[in-house]
Amino acid sequence: MKAMLCVLLATTSGCFASWGTVQAMGKPHELDTGGREERVHAADVREFLHVTVLFIPRENAPVEIGCNTTQVATDTVHSSVFRYGGGFRKAAAIAFAVEAGIAAAIYFGADHENTGAMITAGVFAADALGSAALVMVPRKEISRRAEVKVSTPIRTDCPDGMTIEIAGETFPIDAAGHIGELGEAAHEAWKHAPMQPMHITYRDRVVDLRDGMTAVIEVPMGTLTAL
Repeated sequence: MKAMLCVLLATTSGCFASWGTVQAMGKPHELDTGGREERVHAADVREFLHVTVLFIPRENAPVEIGCNTTQVATDTVHSSVFRYGGGFRKAAAIAFAVEAGIAAAIYFGADHENTGAMITAGVFAADALGSAALVMVPRKEISRRAEVKVSTPIRTDCPDGMTIEIAGETFPIDAAGHIGELGEAAHEAWKHAPMQPMHITYRDRVVDLRDGMTAVIEVPMGTLTAL
């Protein structure tokens, strides 16, 4: 039992054993260091208007309409990192010296009849040889390419000309998201029998909307940023 414990401690603490564990787990990127990154902004940028009618359950609660304009794009990120760089090889060299010293100390300092001690010395010696081999591994430069979505908030006011249709009646929405007293009354009546969804209209786009929901309207690029 002691021999097995010694082997377990040795194999889970050595440099080469740790490297093997990282490889077996499929995470060799954890050894990457340094490198650089370059981000290329996409030319295809899309503009969206998000409209939300907040749900307020109490009677005669004012209608709260929130507007949020965002621009969405996909950036291409080019990155390069180094694997087995100078820092890694220095660490492997230090590990080789330490593990070889531990193996020698155990081998020459312990009773050769002590099976556990001899196994432990052998395991440290084997790991030291593996660490020495890692010192000789050439540095690799690894390049990667990734697509990253980028969402940029533009404005939080409601654009001029947007309206809401409630039970067949249309009401203008001001910049702060208010629909006036007539609109408030129509919304209050609608809440008691919301058979049909409300309709948000902006320019030529019409979308359905209910309390507590968000409607997303895509508009031509620059429509809302130019206002």
